[in-house]
Amino acid sequence: MLTLVVASTLIINHNSRIAAAAAQGAVHLTALTELCKTAKAGKTVAALLTNRITKLTGWEAEYSLFCQKIATVQVMEAQPSMQLATLKEFANTTLSAIESELKELAEAAPSAVAKTAYAAGLIADFVAIFTSTGDTTGINNVCIINGGSDETKVGDSDLGYCFAQAVRAKTTNDELKTLAKPRFNFGDKAGLTAPKSCPPTKADGTTYSGGTAGELKPAKWGSGVLTSTYGGSDVTLTSTKRGLPAHEAARSAAATIKTKIKNTECKPVTSTEDMRALLMADPADETMLTAIKIATNKLKDIGYTPTITDVERIFGFNGKHENVPFIKILDQYKVTIQEDSKTEQTKQTEVMKLTETKFQKAKKKQLAKTSNPSPKRRLIKSARAQTRKQQRIFAIRSRMQLNATTSLSAVITKVQLRVTKSANLMKKSY
Repeated sequence: MLTLVVASTLIINHNSRIAAAAAQGAVHLTALTELCKTAKAGKTVAALLTNRITKLTGWEAEYSLFCQKIATVQVMEAQPSMQLATLKEFANTTLSAIESELKELAEAAPSAVAKTAYAAGLIADFVAIFTSTGDTTGINNVCIINGGSDETKVGDSDLGYCFAQAVRAKTTNDELKTLAKPRFNFGDKAGLTAPKSCPPTKADGTTYSGGTAGELKPAKWGSGVLTSTYGGSDVTLTSTKRGLPAHEAARSAAATIKTKIKNTECKPVTSTEDMRALLMADPADETMLTAIKIATNKLKDIGYTPTITDVERIFGFNGKHENVPFIKILDQYKVTIQEDSKTEQTKQTEVMKLTETKFQKAKKKQLAKTSNPSPKRRLIKSARAQTRKQQRIFAIRSRMQLNATTSLSAVITKVQLRVTKSANLMKKSY
């Protein structure tokens, strides 16, 4: 009797192992779509970072020029003004924020792009393999099922989201949010539908290996998103990214980039219209309000919060009118630039309207004035040089005369001593 029980137990256990070994099933379209979204997001990170860094680089150049323009006007103005001091702090604060974000993204971008793209590629391979299986009837060897019927094989039209490989030119931070999630959202479709015979999920390993069954290693589809183990139980998708190195690395990299990339727009101030829009913005530009606190030495004053009224007061205008007197005053500051290098034709141009090229021409013109003075200045400089030369010659002659006088005095003294000595000897002889 005992022998019969033991034998029955062994048979049951053996049959269980056989059932487990045969465990396989199809992935539901809902779960696959989640993987497709993640892979698509991973492919867009490079485009997202490229777009942002390109923008930041352009803004950096524009605000660097704006800072130089304000500094030039400050040098030219008769006396310091609060308006220019505020604009200077606005430009510097904006430029500092741009450079800070640019520096952080430039450091983190290469690693983030590599990790997210690698994880996306692993998922893409997994999707490609599972979408390529199945016969034309949709009954046998089906790896992806659709909708409410477990008997329906998905068509290419159902997988359009997965097949679309083109990355949008304009990407947003939504992709980073998707990648930064700690889990794949499979909903209630994380399990495989057992009735379907999906070859890649066979737990006996016969689909992907012809080696010794007992030595088969687990097949990790999508780098572990779906793992099929020889002799294992029913295959399921792994929703958590922890424990899946490639996907955890991509998640971590995306989360890091998400904290560094900003969505702020730093519109350059390159024209009178840009300046008017900046000053008359309602609500007031936050960076401008910060600049007011810095310019008025109230940055640490917790009780002071600048408003649009402060902008209007400092720049002398009423928000109801488009006339801003300060802008007209600003247009009065002009510099001379050389329009034609051949004819040396010059033109007076408003400082605030200078492009980078024209600004460099203005600097070159000013440098030329400094290094190549006018004929009158050259004459004065030459006269001063001649005077200094004559002074040096006079000093040399004076030293020579002094030395000569000293030597002559010494000779005369010696002669006098000899004459005195001879006179004394003559007296003694008498």
